[in-house]
Amino acid sequence: MKKKLLIITYHYPPDPSSNPYPTSSWAKYLSDFGWEPIILTSVYGEARTSNVLNKRIVYRAKHEQAYKMLVNWRKKIPSSKLSFKLLNFLLINFLLYPDEKRGWFEEAFKTGLSIAEKYPISIILSVGAPWTDHCVASALSMKLHIPWIADYRDPWTQKTSAPYRVKWLIHNSISRVIEKKIVNSCSCCLHASDIWAEQLTALLKKRVFSIPNGYDLDDFSHVTELEPTTEKINISYVGTLHFTQRLDIFLEGFDIFVKQSKISERKCRLNLIGTGEIALIKQKYQPLGKYIHYIPYVSKEAAISYMAQSHILLLFLNDDTGWYPTKAFEYLACGRAILASPDNGGVISELLRMSGSGVALNSPEEIALWLEETIREFHQYGNVKISPNIQYTGQYERKNLTERLSGILNDQCR
Repeated sequence: MKKKLLIITYHYPPDPSSNPYPTSSWAKYLSDFGWEPIILTSVYGEARTSNVLNKRIVYRAKHEQAYKMLVNWRKKIPSSKLSFKLLNFLLINFLLYPDEKRGWFEEAFKTGLSIAEKYPISIILSVGAPWTDHCVASALSMKLHIPWIADYRDPWTQKTSAPYRVKWLIHNSISRVIEKKIVNSCSCCLHASDIWAEQLTALLKKRVFSIPNGYDLDDFSHVTELEPTTEKINISYVGTLHFTQRLDIFLEGFDIFVKQSKISERKCRLNLIGTGEIALIKQKYQPLGKYIHYIPYVSKEAAISYMAQSHILLLFLNDDTGWYPTKAFEYLACGRAILASPDNGGVISELLRMSGSGVALNSPEEIALWLEETIREFHQYGNVKISPNIQYTGQYERKNLTERLSGILNDQCR
């Protein structure tokens, strides 16, 4: 008999918001290591149900939006208006704790109890964000006397996440108290990088294991059929662009490169594939407009296809040395050259150095020189060659990471 694991995760396929998280891959591979996962996730406009999704048991609990009238009113106001900013400040700093998904708690808790009546759950794993997931897990753990593990795919109130909440100072301070109280009841925590795990250990005085997001090899089964064109070089950024990421260093370096090399837009293309905010780059860097091709949000499969058809894949970093974007691992799986900037000396710089898959550079001049040398190689060979360390990158396959997770689950159930 396989032991039963209850995974509480608000975002789960087919919800596209679940793409950055490895939860669905863990659910897929855990059965290979003696665990049967049961998923508790969200759904709008539907009562509690159970169904089988890809041979996995999935329960969906309805989300009743907290302070629905105020939230709907906020949606109708342009974000530039003072009334929007005041209402947003009120909701975030005084009403919506631990986050905007708090209205999911009651139904999720009830659904969790009904799951426990039907299955002998050995342990609970909650995945945040949203942090309401941890609140549900903590309440179920205390009610059912079952151990639970808090999985952090992103920081909650660690210093590294403070820049995202600089206008939510009240919210951040109260959330720190909530976080410590809720997570105090868990057996241990998981985090996405060693650096973040060390920070969280110091903050919560709780044991924290590091399991990065990694990549699911099954997602890349079609990549071998896709090759970059030999007619022009494709340089691509794929994914959501956050305001803390530093684009300026690369774009200034790219500007120097195209001016010095006088390469035409027919021979070099810069693809920005993701959210609409990326389009603002064209306004700031108008001279580069003829090289830039903006492609709005696409499915995960399409995004991977774009990666595979690129010669160079871009990572725009920030000052957070522990930040491990999932796209970094997906880039590795595609086997294309990776250019990151700036070099913050953190986990991404180490990942690129150890994997042999790319470089992290700090100045526009360095980037311009690297692009010149790389594109000279492209003209010579028709491609950009790298020599990846397959043994090193293989440790980030999610099946291997799931085996690490199963070991932690086994230890916490003893």
